[in-house]
Amino acid sequence: MDKGMKAIVALFIFSIVLNFLIYTRLQETENEVKNLRNNMLASYENLNNSISKIDRNVSSRLDEFVNDNSWVINEEFIIDYEKTTNQEVHLDIQWSFNEIEESAKVYLVYSDESGKYVKEEAIKQDNGMYKSSLILFLDKIYKYKIMSEGSVIKAIEEKEIPEDYYKPGRIEISDMSYEESNGYLQSLAIDVTQQGNLISGFYKPEKLQLIINYRNNEMEISEFQFKSESLFTNIWSAKIDSFKDKTESIVLEIKYENGYIDSNEVWPKDKFSEKLKHN
Repeated sequence: MDKGMKAIVALFIFSIVLNFLIYTRLQETENEVKNLRNNMLASYENLNNSISKIDRNVSSRLDEFVNDNSWVINEEFIIDYEKTTNQEVHLDIQWSFNEIEESAKVYLVYSDESGKYVKEEAIKQDNGMYKSSLILFLDKIYKYKIMSEGSVIKAIEEKEIPEDYYKPGRIEISDMSYEESNGYLQSLAIDVTQQGNLISGFYKPEKLQLIINYRNNEMEISEFQFKSESLFTNIWSAKIDSFKDKTESIVLEIKYENGYIDSNEVWPKDKFSEKLKHN
């Protein structure tokens, strides 16, 4: 056999061996892909089962939460207008239960004006409702929960008393501009806005005014005028085109219909807005 024929035979044999190796590798790869696919399907099924289990658990816990919170019904807040003063709001909280042990004691646990929690036994009314009376101050935030103690102790999640029952609608400086010359105030324009639908009706502004304190110890008052009024937003505006002397400070004073007065400096430092940031 000459060299050319030997080379052809060798090449043929090499080709057969190479194809066999490629085929074998393809089979192995196909088997690996099948195994990988089966493993992925098994992992997906396990993951899906785990998610379904978590979902059922969350749904069950949510149902328990809803059921626990629906344990207290007909909850309402009633302002005692006769006892309420310019400085404090007397608020009654009333509620009833879907069901409760006959011998169980019912309590209202709430944070008082000092921030400490107080546990007060509720009074059962003739109509089956329970009532607890609180005294609230407008510069505080109050939280409470209703609980009962019998053969078991039961309570709802802690909630905040709605601020509309004892706080004024938030009043903010929505726009303020002024001109200065040689370090002295020349003119000033200011808008203030009150947001919110007031439930109590206590803290409606009766008068808003700017108190201008001059360096010669004189004082001048400039009253705000309504710019726009609606159910949810009220805007007042004041503008001073010139001052009769060198200005020392300007104070924004708000007098509410119930007699409460809130005031703070707006120039040269806007202490009024700074106070709101910390409330």
